[in-house]
Amino acid sequence: MNSSIKFLSALVLFCGLVVLFFLGLGSVSLNEPVGSENKVEKIAGNIGFYFSVIFAICLASLVAGVALVFRGRKLASQRCQEDIRSANEKVVKVMPTVIISIAMFAGLVVLAIWYSLRWNPDTAWAARVIGEADELQALLARYHEANGEYPMSLLDLEDNYTEPTNFMSRNAESQGMGCWGYERIGTDHYQLEVTAYSWVSYWDSLVYRSSSDFAEPWFDNCENTDWLDFGKWRYVKGFSSYRDKYYFDAKGNLQQR
Repeated sequence: MNSSIKFLSALVLFCGLVVLFFLGLGSVSLNEPVGSENKVEKIAGNIGFYFSVIFAICLASLVAGVALVFRGRKLASQRCQEDIRSANEKVVKVMPTVIISIAMFAGLVVLAIWYSLRWNPDTAWAARVIGEADELQALLARYHEANGEYPMSLLDLEDNYTEPTNFMSRNAESQGMGCWGYERIGTDHYQLEVTAYSWVSYWDSLVYRSSSDFAEPWFDNCENTDWLDFGKWRYVKGFSSYRDKYYFDAKGNLQQR
């Protein structure tokens, strides 16, 4: 397109020079001495001749210019189509790489979410809490020996005991203390619970059964991968779901809420 414009400009300049040349010849011919009888006819003839030449040159320039414009538009259209075709080919070549990259990114996102939400019980914390329960278990055994049954609440115990390490601050320099969840199972058994990882209303727990019996409908329906056993203790994933569904009555029987 740029070459066409340059050619058209050169052609117009050439035509202008030709016109100036013929105008110069006309002015010379007008100044030549001629007889008065034929001077008017000669001038008229020269003017007609020059006008015809100028008109033909202008017409040729116009036709050439229009042809060049249409030729330039056609070449520009062809070049545009070629660019579009080339761009489409590049897109087709790049598309598999883009799809693979998106799939890999999505896989990494899913993997990161799974890794952050995976069940990862802290066995070191569990071992610490099991050791901290010795004092409380000794007090409960003494109470049962003296009264023939376990207390209805830990408030019935007169002596002090160690509270469990708070799960959320277990790795902090100043470790906070949690609290024991106590539930009597009839007169001869009880359950201790310490909340582990918590999501507001959903949490894991470290659970102790004095009878070591966890054979209940809820545990029978769970997968073995949902807990870890430590003797009479069980680290349970999502123990809050159990608390929402079941409780022990005064006789120690499991009841559904």
